[in-house]
Amino acid sequence: MLNIYIIAGAKIKNDSPIFDLIKVYLHRITLYNVHIKEVEVKNLSTYAINEKIFNLIPKDSYRIMLDEKGVEYSTLQLKSCLENITKQNIAFLIGGSDGFLPEYKNQVESMISLSRLTFPHQIARMLLVEQLYRVQCLQQNHPYHRE
Repeated sequence: MLNIYIIAGAKIKNDSPIFDLIKVYLHRITLYNVHIKEVEVKNLSTYAINEKIFNLIPKDSYRIMLDEKGVEYSTLQLKSCLENITKQNIAFLIGGSDGFLPEYKNQVESMISLSRLTFPHQIARMLLVEQLYRVQCLQQNHPYHRE
C-alpha cells in the first residue's frame, strides 16, 4: 500500500472546522496510508521551518512541494502523476507562511500548485486531502468525481 505523507509547516488546532473536514476525508481514504506530520513554527525562521519539514521526510520518498508557482494539475492529471510514481512513499510538503526558500525548492522531484491563488496552510492541506480522496474515487470508479 502506498504511503502518503503530508508534512506541513504549521499545526491545525483540533477544534478547527477545517481539522474536522480533514478528518472526514482521511477516514474515507482507504487505498493509501496517509500520515500527517506538523512542524511547530512559533518563533522560527523560514530556514528553520524548511529544515524541520525536510528532516521529517521519510527516506526514499518522492517529494512533491506545494507552491503557488508549481505546475497546476487537473484531478485526472494528479491521478496520472501519482500512478506513475514508482516509490512506495510520497511526501507532499506544505511550507510555513513564507513558503520555501529556493535552496529547498531545488531538492524536490516535483512542484505543484493547487491554484494560482495563495491559501493558508490549513486550507491547502484540506484541499490536498480532498484531492487524494477524489483520486482514490477515480481509481475505484466511484461516482464522487464528475467531469
